[in-house]
Amino acid sequence: MTEREQFKLERVLLEKQNELYQRQETERYNNLIELREIYYKLKDIVNEKYYPEIQRLFPWYTDHGQRHVESIIHAMGNLLIHSYGRLNEMEIFILLCACIFHDTGMTISRNEHADNVKQIIQNMRILITDITVLYQINEIARAHSSKRDLSQLSLSDSCTFKDINYDVQTRALAAMLRLADDISETRYRIDPDLLSKVPEENIIFWQYANAVESVVISATDMNCKIKISIPKSILLKEFKYDSGKKIFFEYVLERIEKSYKERVLCSIEFRNIVVISAFVIEIKIMSDDMFDKIGGIKFEVNENYFQTLSLKDAFYKKNPQWTIDALKKQYL
Repeated sequence: MTEREQFKLERVLLEKQNELYQRQETERYNNLIELREIYYKLKDIVNEKYYPEIQRLFPWYTDHGQRHVESIIHAMGNLLIHSYGRLNEMEIFILLCACIFHDTGMTISRNEHADNVKQIIQNMRILITDITVLYQINEIARAHSSKRDLSQLSLSDSCTFKDINYDVQTRALAAMLRLADDISETRYRIDPDLLSKVPEENIIFWQYANAVESVVISATDMNCKIKISIPKSILLKEFKYDSGKKIFFEYVLERIEKSYKERVLCSIEFRNIVVISAFVIEIKIMSDDMFDKIGGIKFEVNENYFQTLSLKDAFYKKNPQWTIDALKKQYL
């Protein structure tokens, strides 16, 4: 391994390169050497040009640059840890490239950033001359937005690089990126020292990210483990949200539901590669200095947890001591 391979998914490209060498597949081996060089050049470009610009344009958003992308690549590495053999080297290259580019369209506009990424990727033709490869990167990067229906993507497609054809599981790769993007909302995406300066319209998102200790996908256990620690002082606090107010604990439950629904939608598309069937949620109520645990609950969200009810209402029904009224009596 070299210093460039920071994450599992990046190291797999090098491992596949060694496998191709051992199998004496010279043309694919030489292609992968070039593809790896292209990936690291692209990574340098987005790190130096696009991520700082996103931060400049949207200083009070949770991070949509290097930190966020690193979290996604890490999550996808965990997701695929037992399944790398089910992806070829081009699919992993495309997945990595789609990841590093997926939010770069924000440098053009926020509202249509997923579609705007095409303009950024088109500028990379100086490095990737094969348009079918760029097409696949763009298709998968664009699909991270919930505005894009995954069913509109091809189940499978192909692309060509240096006269070699590669099969690509387009929809499955897009689903992996979308899920990893959605769950990668942790305190790693913010600077906690700036919390007191965050504008009112953004603070609930920062507080949620700050509360999420960790999100760990376990392909072995077929679940996603989310640990959340909430300071007592903000547990029942109302924050600005859309055009009204939202109690923070209710926002946490609604955010978990959003992510779980993404799991349901996305896991259908990549189930032939890896299975993620549940979320394991641990919520702790902490003292404001975050040193003492005051209360907590651990529960699993699966296909049977909530059906006709919202996750929030199902949670309250199963845990009446955690309703807002009950929490007020206990903590206010």
